[in-house]
Amino acid sequence: MIAVSYHPAPAFAQELALEEIIVTARKREENLQDLPLTVTALTNEDIYERGVDNILDLSDYTPGFYTENVGGRDSNPYFRSLVVNTPVVDRQNSSVFVDGFFVLGTAATFGFNNIERVEVLKGPQSALFGRATFGGAVNYITKTPGDELEIDANLDLGEHSRSDIALTVSGPLFQDTLKAMVSIRSYSFGGEWKNVAAMEDNATIGDEESVAISGKLLWEPTESLALTLFASYAEDDDGSPPTVSLPASLDNCLFYNSTIPLGYICGELPDDLDTVKANNKRVEERFGEPVGQLQTTRRYTAHLDFTAPNDWEVELRAGTNQQTVGAILDASYDDSVGLPNGIGGAGGLVFGTVGLVEANRNHTGFQDMSLQLKVRAPGSEKLSAFAGASYYEHDILERNLRLTARRPHGRAESSRHIENVSVFGSIAYSLTEQLALGLDVRWQRDDVRESTAEFDPQSPADIPRLGSSRNLDAFAFDTESFERTLPRFIVDYKPNEDMTLYGVISQGNKPGFFNNRETAENLGISPTVKEETIWNYEAGVKSLLMDGRLLLNAAVYYLDWSDQQIRQTFLDTQGQDSQITTNAGETEVYGFELESSFVLSERWRASGSIAFADPEYKFFVEETFAPQLGVDPDLAGNEPYRYPDWQVQLSVDYNRPQALGNWDFFARSDLNMTGKRYSEIYNLSYLGWEYKWNLRAGLESGNLRLAAYVNNILDDLTLAGSFRFRDLRRFARFDQTTGNNTFPYAQLANLNRSRHFGVNASYSF
Repeated sequence: MIAVSYHPAPAFAQELALEEIIVTARKREENLQDLPLTVTALTNEDIYERGVDNILDLSDYTPGFYTENVGGRDSNPYFRSLVVNTPVVDRQNSSVFVDGFFVLGTAATFGFNNIERVEVLKGPQSALFGRATFGGAVNYITKTPGDELEIDANLDLGEHSRSDIALTVSGPLFQDTLKAMVSIRSYSFGGEWKNVAAMEDNATIGDEESVAISGKLLWEPTESLALTLFASYAEDDDGSPPTVSLPASLDNCLFYNSTIPLGYICGELPDDLDTVKANNKRVEERFGEPVGQLQTTRRYTAHLDFTAPNDWEVELRAGTNQQTVGAILDASYDDSVGLPNGIGGAGGLVFGTVGLVEANRNHTGFQDMSLQLKVRAPGSEKLSAFAGASYYEHDILERNLRLTARRPHGRAESSRHIENVSVFGSIAYSLTEQLALGLDVRWQRDDVRESTAEFDPQSPADIPRLGSSRNLDAFAFDTESFERTLPRFIVDYKPNEDMTLYGVISQGNKPGFFNNRETAENLGISPTVKEETIWNYEAGVKSLLMDGRLLLNAAVYYLDWSDQQIRQTFLDTQGQDSQITTNAGETEVYGFELESSFVLSERWRASGSIAFADPEYKFFVEETFAPQLGVDPDLAGNEPYRYPDWQVQLSVDYNRPQALGNWDFFARSDLNMTGKRYSEIYNLSYLGWEYKWNLRAGLESGNLRLAAYVNNILDDLTLAGSFRFRDLRRFARFDQTTGNNTFPYAQLANLNRSRHFGVNASYSF
């Protein structure tokens, strides 16, 4: 698939044809329309025209790709209904890359100011991109310094104290051999949602701040040798996110207690919420820390390209990422304060400390290192091939803590170390001038080492920290190796130079991991979570018609998904909120994607896309938690959750040269529609259709552009995301099926931005 790109500066194009885009989705440069894969690419100009600021905006313009907001700026990227319901970053089905380097940790705060283009690759990319690309991959390609001085400056101001200031400077440093680029960005947002908790005095929450700086050096001493060094640092300091607990007054099904009418919400969730209840002041007074999240990210990469005299090409890449995330957030989601000694009397004799839980403190540290060697053989008209090997490892230390008066330091949890080794290769052979066959394949082995420890630190000094002498090595660990060969077969047929027909069969996997051993054994579940596997069968067509004025691309696919990893939430014997993961038996997904662009005239252009996904559990018996909720444990026929069935996007561009003296006028209207999304695997509650209509218009003269915009014109407040959770504020009941005291499910939801306005000024030299 393709995102149409054309450049109105400094003068509007007179030729009625769509621009070619070169991508590297198969680790080599190819014209996007000739590429026999389903890929959407947005250039730097596309990003500006659409007002794309982050990965959430990116999904609005990418059929078959959806990004769910999971609180604040955190998000999970999903492809074609391949959803995972965990925030654990190394267990995602899809991954983000920067210049081909895997990003461990969130990329939701990554700025788009120094991006040359974004490539969104759909379907399993395991053969060439490796682990954590089970559903697809998003690859950000940063700008490269050129032979001349270039300056790009951008200023964006909007409602609710929003500002986004970015500056990128690049050019030669020493003759023609050494070039450099420096990019800086400062972003802030004051938040727009009213906090109506009793102690907050209608304070506004949802504030965000980011500062980032990155630099790139390109050394080209000869035509056959190039060395690129890249470094970046970013700091994100956010306040409490706009997360709400839906009130019990909305409960309309699954009532479990005749005396206390508490149940669950079935049907469509409300779309008129705009306030939050978060007792941030109480949390700060009780625990001495301001509510919010602080994240720091460091990335360093080196990329060496060498072409031998016999035209063999050698590529060596090395990189490391480091990210730390610390947060403390209100856990009551209400004005309630909890009981002094828990429910059940002094000391919490029956239900532990559930009644005391007031805050969640999370700290996660990531660090990774990767090495890759790739060798490309001299090409010919019929044959092209390359092979390589890679090594990757990462360490993650997570502390997910429940803060109470009796547990002021909470409870520390898990540590993981993963090593991945792989060899990979690609070969493409042209049988005729029109027909070519391709094979991409990777063999990989994942060695997973994960703690199953849970303990109560007695002081802050007892809390483990990433890279410190004290870690979780003293506690129980599970280890396992997951080995797999992952192929991708491609048939590429070009009946003429303006059409590409293709077929793809590919396999992806996501290695397994471990539940807490004690918890799993108490529930009669294996501590080892099996790996997921998927087979993707896909056919597509890419075409340019009417002398290049009309683009029409389409793809259909079938996914056979085995052992889907499903996380569940419950209360352990200590009255603490815990999770465990089980495997669904089999899931099938049918879907199609259609994308088109049409140059109507020199001034008018239209584009749009449609994506439909129809997933279904073919075999899934969930006997652990369905009885607690009071639903049928046989979920065959249900749909996987939190992914829209439909995605529809319509855009219109208008450009008028010299509309006001030397100023050119431009305008763009985008309507992005997102369909129904279930909140949980039981298909009880769901989000309805969302309609996001944006308008952007401005003037341009030479290197200067001035624009104004309004987003969400219709003021659609459909929830940004919803999540089933165990509500610790509700009264307990005794579950005869499990013999445990359990708490009923409730709903958390993240609020969406309302209608908002802004202005933008950009300068390019």
